[in-house]
Amino acid sequence: MSEHEASFLIPNALVFVECRDGGELPAALASGPVSATSSSIAVGTRHGANGPTSLRILDRSASPGVRVGNHLIHAQALSVPSGVLTIKDTHLEELVEHRVPRRLRLEVYVDDPAEPSDVSVVFSAIE
Repeated sequence: MSEHEASFLIPNALVFVECRDGGELPAALASGPVSATSSSIAVGTRHGANGPTSLRILDRSASPGVRVGNHLIHAQALSVPSGVLTIKDTHLEELVEHRVPRRLRLEVYVDDPAEPSDVSVVFSAIE
């Protein structure tokens, strides 16, 4: 299984999924758990004061049977020029990273769409 994961206390209850080199952050947050641009995805999480949130990046082809959260909350194509996908906090510190193809399709799964304590980002190459 090709998986990169860790648990963190997320102080602002928000993380960004994007290329290591950065992306265009969403200008505003939607009323739901996700806001996105063509190069960055903002995902709401459980607030750190309420406990840790598990974050993971999974390669769909290397982890076909891995269990992820019950709720698919977002899917989109994403360009990753650096070849490294990251999950960052609101200070843009890298929390989790994974080497990826430069063009990919992402799916974001969570355990609870209102206040996720488990966030899985699953990628597959776009050929």
